[in-house]
Amino acid sequence: SHTLVLWNGFQLNTPNLGQVDFSTIPVFLADDVSLNWGSGTSNNSGGLGGTVNIDNATQFGEGFLLDAKQTYGSFNTWGSYLTIGNRGKHFSFRVKAFRDSSDNDFEYNNIATIPHQQMKQQNASFVDYGLMPEMSILFKKSILSVSSWNQWNHRNQPPIMTNIGNVNSDEWTENNFSRNFLSFKTFWNTGSLQLKSGAFVESQHYFLETRNLANDAVITNINSENKSLILHQIVALDQQVYKSWKLNAKLQWDNERVESNNYEGVKQRDVLSAYASLSGEPFNNAKLDVTARYDWTDGKPMGLFPTASLSYQFPFLKALSVTAGYSHNYRNPSLNDLYWYPGGNPDLLPENGRTVDFALKYGVKKEHFGLELRSGAYFSKVKNWIQWMPTSYRYWVPENVSLVYARGIEN
Repeated sequence: SHTLVLWNGFQLNTPNLGQVDFSTIPVFLADDVSLNWGSGTSNNSGGLGGTVNIDNATQFGEGFLLDAKQTYGSFNTWGSYLTIGNRGKHFSFRVKAFRDSSDNDFEYNNIATIPHQQMKQQNASFVDYGLMPEMSILFKKSILSVSSWNQWNHRNQPPIMTNIGNVNSDEWTENNFSRNFLSFKTFWNTGSLQLKSGAFVESQHYFLETRNLANDAVITNINSENKSLILHQIVALDQQVYKSWKLNAKLQWDNERVESNNYEGVKQRDVLSAYASLSGEPFNNAKLDVTARYDWTDGKPMGLFPTASLSYQFPFLKALSVTAGYSHNYRNPSLNDLYWYPGGNPDLLPENGRTVDFALKYGVKKEHFGLELRSGAYFSKVKNWIQWMPTSYRYWVPENVSLVYARGIEN
């Protein structure tokens, strides 16, 4: 939940759970995947643990597209993938479709039973399939694009190892969604302006029923249904201001609405964010990036969140460079944290994190040879960390219980 996942600039973390299941994201649908950390996460709130960017490229002039793949693996694992389209001079369209499935019935050693037993995994099959049509029109100095990511996931959940042979269980999850956005981007010699509007409709259904093998009595019955509608509006400006200096500005509004049988009524939240960054070369061999973001949640100011990053390349040794950065970010509680019944805590405070990072890099590139050595360190402190705690009422409650101090080195 501390890793922010973006698809073409739109947040994929669900408003109710605040997480992303990476196993439901087929790499096949993406043209580019990248990572941001430290000061690189300042564009959006929530990325205290970094940001994963999943993007689709708009291209023209490549002609007819056809790409078909078929895979087969152990445990009756199948993968079918198809891309078809045409990229003309001014009009481009592409449709991607896929289907993944597996019986997932591998053998394992169950060490939770006495004596230990060699068993075959049960009730662990899954099937995912999806369709993503995309279309773009190139005008003289602008591009109009529309994209729709539609997917259906069904996953059976295997029983807990200690319950094998003790209960008869039926457990599964279904997650269906339709993520759609419209983008208009216009260009001029020194910059661009982009307007993006998105509507994400998602449905999550979890079911669990366990019965006693002896008398078929129901032990557990859980039927959890969650439906969400998220509306995104983004205005982004890129402008060259002076020599190497570039200004980026963004205004974003997100409206989250969740209907769940685990809440008392429909819950919604509005988040408005204003962001600006200035990057350039303050002096020779140096690059500076300074950003600031101010957010409002349901009209309440969340504060100013600045970041800064400075890189310097040593003139006497061009292959050696040093980078230092500072970032300040926050993460709102998920709607489950606030409103889950029973246990939700509407008085939770947002998590508030600061990070300092430092890196030293040595890199050499020749015609047939490349070498890069990198050593880095980071220090991170997060206040009001949200953690679900047990209570005497047989259910758990989220609280701002921890100050988390993390530090590390990387070589």
